[in-house]
Amino acid sequence: WDIHDTQSALPDVHVPGFCGPGLVTRDQVDDCPGGGDLGPFSRVFGDGAAGAAGPFDPQRLGSLLSDGALDADDAPMPAARVDLQIAQNSGGATDVSGAGGFAKADKSNVDSRDHNGSSAKHNLYAPYYVQWIPATSAGGNASGVDGPAQGNNFEGFLVDGAYDNWDIARANTPSVSADTKCNRLVGQPRRTPAGPRDVAIYTDEHGEAQVSFNPNTGFYFDALRDAHGNSLTNLNGGCDLQGVATLGTASISATARYPYQPVSDTPKTSNAVTKTIGNLFSKTLTYVPKGAGAENQSSRIVVAHANDIDGSAFANEKVCFYPTGDIVAQVNGFSGTVPTSRGPLYVDGSDAGRDGIGVCRNTDRNGNAAVELLASHGSVDLVAWFKDEGLLRHIDVPFGTPTSGGSTSPNGPFVPGSNGLPTPISHTTGSVYGAVYGAGSHAPADLRQAAKHAHKASKKAYVRSARVVRLKGGKRVLVVHVRSSKVKARIAVKMYGKHKHVMKRATRTVRTNRNVRVKHLAIGKSVRTIRVAIVR
Repeated sequence: WDIHDTQSALPDVHVPGFCGPGLVTRDQVDDCPGGGDLGPFSRVFGDGAAGAAGPFDPQRLGSLLSDGALDADDAPMPAARVDLQIAQNSGGATDVSGAGGFAKADKSNVDSRDHNGSSAKHNLYAPYYVQWIPATSAGGNASGVDGPAQGNNFEGFLVDGAYDNWDIARANTPSVSADTKCNRLVGQPRRTPAGPRDVAIYTDEHGEAQVSFNPNTGFYFDALRDAHGNSLTNLNGGCDLQGVATLGTASISATARYPYQPVSDTPKTSNAVTKTIGNLFSKTLTYVPKGAGAENQSSRIVVAHANDIDGSAFANEKVCFYPTGDIVAQVNGFSGTVPTSRGPLYVDGSDAGRDGIGVCRNTDRNGNAAVELLASHGSVDLVAWFKDEGLLRHIDVPFGTPTSGGSTSPNGPFVPGSNGLPTPISHTTGSVYGAVYGAGSHAPADLRQAAKHAHKASKKAYVRSARVVRLKGGKRVLVVHVRSSKVKARIAVKMYGKHKHVMKRATRTVRTNRNVRVKHLAIGKSVRTIRVAIVR
């Protein structure tokens, strides 16, 4: 039977009717009017199918998504269970494995034209985005796979009802996060990994399932050492991660299981893929000449920069600058434009008072603070104390060489995440698709295409994280982190209740490149799931 659409990338021409005459789109089946996950979706008959949740069931006409082509996509796979595991840390003194955690990979984001799953017309093209597990849980006149959640002596389906494809059905062994001896700020310890590291998900009708890997959930910081094997902490309570190349690793494997009563065919485990999480932590000092001409030779502009392990800036951090050595020098606060390897950069730190012979400044939103250092000759050793972190840096600033400049960073002052910083996340060659597609196989073409889109989209603004935080008194708030080259971004928020129905939609403008609370957004007790996407 022609029961389903195709995932072909070739353009298609809609039958006149539901979508308008002769409209050329990505697929014969898409959400012409912009209906969202459950449609209505166009069909070859010239009409639309609403409530298009899988699997195909002749008792539920909305599940018939014919596209006029009989191919492999018309032989839908029943939902199989796939367990994904991050190998556990051994607890060894220098073991940094077991990093990261899993999060849902949203199928409506992956299989959509804007890769954000928005409700724009013709955006969704590869349903089903939702399926009933077991199939008979659709209720009424429904047919297909049936079975309780718990059998007589075996575990049955982990869900019972509408399943948002690729959602985490169960977190089997979540990581328990704990404080480490490595402080992010003085008195604020960094923590070991948090979040689920062993999860169960179900495949969709194509036999495909995806899960997101979040590398920045914490690390085993106490196992990290500097290049000489020394501890990273000092007596000020600081933890200096400068020069640490690898924060952690994660060995990930997948096991495909029969989803109900066990059969003689045993579970299949894939090869492992190893993720290596790099480090973007940086504390640097850079000096540049104030300008041309003899009178400017007595001045140098010194810029301090601070960014965290993920490249995000330490904004509004107090940095105090102290001139040391035999040369008499004066330090004054500075705001203005300085040259960098990527062009002019405006440093906009604010005054934070004086501290003895030193001048203190608060870093700007890019993690930069600057002072003007005055001396008539010789060399001044300028010490910078990043007080909130309990860390020190110093740089020798010579005044005998006209228009001299220098840096403890080869790239000079910079905006976080730029100027050739190390890649934060890399991985060895490998695949976890073996369990589902057969040993030695590669990811299917549609997944490779999705990876290309994801790489292209990463250059644009994207939602790095979104989580619900419970405040004292029980109030729940949404905290998001949007990465972008712009100061602000517009986000779309969708709230779902039980059975995945949409309870509320909202759009908000938020600050980027930091964790921010989404203001004026009430999250009711009946809200079960929240999705956040960038408004393009």
